[in-house]
Amino acid sequence: MSKKPMWGAALAGALIAGGVYTAPSASAVSGPEHCAVVIKKVEPGQAESKVVSKQCADSAEALNVKVSGAALAPAALFTLYDDSDYRGSSYTIYGYEGDCDGAGYRYPTLGWSYNDFARSIRLHGACDTANLHEHANWGGLVTRVDGYRSDLGDLNDRVSSIAVWNTY
Repeated sequence: MSKKPMWGAALAGALIAGGVYTAPSASAVSGPEHCAVVIKKVEPGQAESKVVSKQCADSAEALNVKVSGAALAPAALFTLYDDSDYRGSSYTIYGYEGDCDGAGYRYPTLGWSYNDFARSIRLHGACDTANLHEHANWGGLVTRVDGYRSDLGDLNDRVSSIAVWNTY
């Protein structure tokens, strides 16, 4: 059964779209079904990737993932789904500098909207390995995923942070 993310009062009146707040339609106030976040690669001396933009829509097809100043179009890194078998609401993370490499991307918190939300995951492009963590900032139980997982088992509805990279 699909469960919509819980949107607090701070986002009930606005959605984040490319860093600009826009008023949602009346149907979007209960929370959009699909969100996209663009993050930068981990820079030397940093422990996590910086968020560049966020946007949400009622369908994955309605998302327009573009970032001004990027040399290339952002590359899809992974998608989390709120149901098993890649169904339900989705949360896709894109790489600002392109696909995964050995350093990869580290997303320290899925935020209050998507914390403890995921039941399945697909890795995209060159991202072939991910560590899913129970708590923010890579704490608690950890599960390694290679490619995809249709059911997160012990981490169903418990993923709070994730790191993805290319092992080759």
